[in-house]
Amino acid sequence: MRKKLESSRAARRQAARPVFEVRVGDRFVRWVGVARARRWCQDRELVARVIPARAATTRAVPAQVVLARMSATGSSGDDTVVETASMGDLAVGPAEDDRLGRPCSHGDEASLPACGVLEAGWIGRASSRDNPDALAPPCGVFGEDWIVLARVEGPRLPITSVAGLARQLRRALMSFADQPVAEVISGHLPDGAAVETPHLAVVPLPAVTGPHPDGRLLGIALVLPRALDPAARAAVMRAIARFEERRGTGGTGGASGPSDGAPAIPLLLGDAGVLVLQRPPTGAQLPAVLQPATWIGPARHWVSATPIALDRHPGDLHAADPARQREAREAAAACVREAAHRIGLPAPAEIDVLRSRTLPGTAEPRQYPRFPVAQRRPQRVLVHARLRFDEPVRGPVLVGAGRYQGLGLLLPDNSGD
Repeated sequence: MRKKLESSRAARRQAARPVFEVRVGDRFVRWVGVARARRWCQDRELVARVIPARAATTRAVPAQVVLARMSATGSSGDDTVVETASMGDLAVGPAEDDRLGRPCSHGDEASLPACGVLEAGWIGRASSRDNPDALAPPCGVFGEDWIVLARVEGPRLPITSVAGLARQLRRALMSFADQPVAEVISGHLPDGAAVETPHLAVVPLPAVTGPHPDGRLLGIALVLPRALDPAARAAVMRAIARFEERRGTGGTGGASGPSDGAPAIPLLLGDAGVLVLQRPPTGAQLPAVLQPATWIGPARHWVSATPIALDRHPGDLHAADPARQREAREAAAACVREAAHRIGLPAPAEIDVLRSRTLPGTAEPRQYPRFPVAQRRPQRVLVHARLRFDEPVRGPVLVGAGRYQGLGLLLPDNSGD
C-alpha cells in the first residue's frame, strides 16, 4: 500500500510541475520544470542560474532565471552576468502579466524589466495532458525572421552552386557594410579567426519541393540568429539598405522599411553573368521554397536538401570491406549528431547517412565542388542524411561545417510523422 501511495504521489508531482516562460526577442518559450528551461537556455549559448525567491504565499516558490551570454571560450560560470547591452532585447513580464504566452508588440517594451535579467515567473501548474501546449518544440540557434531575396532574372543556377553563390552575396554585403565589418556579417574576428558564436547564414533556396522540383536556385535567404542583439541586426539591415540604394534599379524604400517596391539588386557572378535579386513585395505569392515556413516545421523527421559538410573525416564511406564502410558511416552519423547538438537541437534518435540523392531536385554529394574552396584548408566530406528526433523540433535546421554557406540545409518531412 505504501509503495502504491508513494508511486501515486510521484506521478502527481511529475504531472504538476511549475511552468516557466522565458522571453527571447519577441517570442515567449514555455517550459515545464526548471531543468528544461535551464537546458534550453544553455543550448543557445546562454547560461541560466535559478535563484529561488521568498514565497509570498504558501503556494509554490517562484524563481528567476538569470541569463548571461557565454564567453567565446565557453568558460563562463553559472553566476556570470555580463553587461546588459550585450544581451540585446531580452526581458519577460511578471507571472500574472496577461502578455505571457503570446508575442509582445514593440510598444510593450517600456513596461518590461531591464534587459539582461529574464524572470521566469511561476504561472501555475500544468500537465501535458491538461495543457498540450505547455512544452514548446525545441529549436536551434537560427531564427525564423528571414530576409528573402528572390531571383528576378539572370542565370539559372543549379543546386550544386549554393556555397559559391552564398560566398558572393556575403562579399557584396561586406562591401556595403559599416567598416570594420561586423562579425555577424563576416563571420570572422578582426584578426581573421572564425567567430564561435552564431552569425548570419546566407542560404540559397533550391527547388526541392513543389510542382517543379528541379533543384534550381529560386532565391537566397539571409538567416539571422535567434538571439541577436539589436546593434548586430541593425548592422545587417544597413548593409542590405546600402546594397539596394547604390546598386538597386527601380522600386523604392530600403531594407529598414516595407519591402513593397524594393529595388532589384544585381549580384556579379563573374563568368556566370549577373544574377538579379529582389525582396518580394509584402503579400506576394511565392513558391513554397521561398517561404520560411516550408523550412521551419516543426517535425520529427528531417532530410537534407543540400549535403552536410562533416566537421572531421569519417573514413572511407565506399570501402569494399563491409566492416570498414560500416565504421565510416557510424563516424559520419556521429558527426551529424554533434552538428545538431552544436546548433542547440537535441540529439537525433536515428541518423541515416546517404551518399545518394535524398529529394527530387537534389544532387549527389560527389557532384558538388570542393568545400571549402581554399586549397590550403582541408576538404570536407559531404553527405546527405535523414534525421529522426524523438520529439518534433523546430527549424530552420542548418548543420555542419557549411551551415553558414547554404550547405546542410534540411527540409522537414512530415510524411514520417
